Amino acid sequence: MANRICAPRADRILLSYPDTIGEYPKATARLVGNPVRGGFADPPSPADARESFGLVDGVPVVLVSGGSQGARTLNTAMASALPGFQGDEVQFVWMTGNADAEEARRVAEGASARAQVYAYIDDMVGACAAADLIVSRAGASSTAEIAVMEKPSILVPYPHAAENHQEQNARAFEETGAAVVLLDGACTGAALLETIRALLGDGRRLAAMGDAARSLARPGAAEAIVDEILSFVFEESEGAQ
Repeated sequence: MANRICAPRADRILLSYPDTIGEYPKATARLVGNPVRGGFADPPSPADARESFGLVDGVPVVLVSGGSQGARTLNTAMASALPGFQGDEVQFVWMTGNADAEEARRVAEGASARAQVYAYIDDMVGACAAADLIVSRAGASSTAEIAVMEKPSILVPYPHAAENHQEQNARAFEETGAAVVLLDGACTGAALLETIRALLGDGRRLAAMGDAARSLARPGAAEAIVDEILSFVFEESEGAQ
């Protein structure tokens, strides 16, 4: 709402995804992407990242992350799904947030499949680099990082985000073939297990999803934003002389 009120008064509007341009004055809108931390543009190799996390060679890796505070829906679904996976089928790096970490560790200890549970992951660049598939909320920063890392994803939009913007982010990825979208109410253990298993069993689809994610990536977003600001400032300065 704040963006829509301010947009007609703005001299420059800098946007993350093409689909949002239609909602803003085209004369002042620029598509620049969402900035990501520098490490995401220069990640370690998957092999090095897996070694760093102590993961097993030859077993697919799924990163599950609801953000720094965790996501109760993802954690509940994962706790239900995890016992359904076999030991050599997949391994998980699961960031739960503080509130659900203890229960997640209890579930992981009793599961056949390997699962490393973290309340918080400092090295998210490495965690993403290690992953064959990412299960995540669909905030602007998370989706931008997934795109820059060229990773296939299962996106579970937070349903109470302002203007439902997380679902819009997720649908942009879905429309290009970069992600499968599970709405919050549909993200059950059974649905998550089935979706992860189906994607990991289809290497061609995973590769195509990664390619599609790359098409949405804008690794130079921060530089583009700076360029737009400086360009506008100099235009205004010259016009005032």
